[in-house]
Amino acid sequence: MITQEILAAKILDCLNGQLSLAELVHWAEDAIVEFTESDERPPNANTVWDVLLYLGAGDSPDFPLTWEVIRDTLERLGRPVQRVAAWRALAPHPLKRERRLKSPSPRRWRGGFRG
Repeated sequence: MITQEILAAKILDCLNGQLSLAELVHWAEDAIVEFTESDERPPNANTVWDVLLYLGAGDSPDFPLTWEVIRDTLERLGRPVQRVAAWRALAPHPLKRERRLKSPSPRRWRGGFRG
């Protein structure tokens, strides 16, 4: 049975780079078939169904999976999110020579203040 928690986890996997958009769409298409063939219905079945249909069509231009759509979808699934930028150091390009900045020579403070 496909639940809100499973849907949210799949979307978050896609956002975190653990699942490609094509893989998410393919999973949603398979989940639609599973949902229609199952007699069991999860709580909030209408929400699950709506999200599955949108994700299943996510590779078409009429149903873009933009940040706003994904954020709203996760909120509907009870998983509000916010965008957080993470900084990571990138390795220098292997074909470029690394330039080293010359450090300025230390200057002595000669005392006094100017106002």
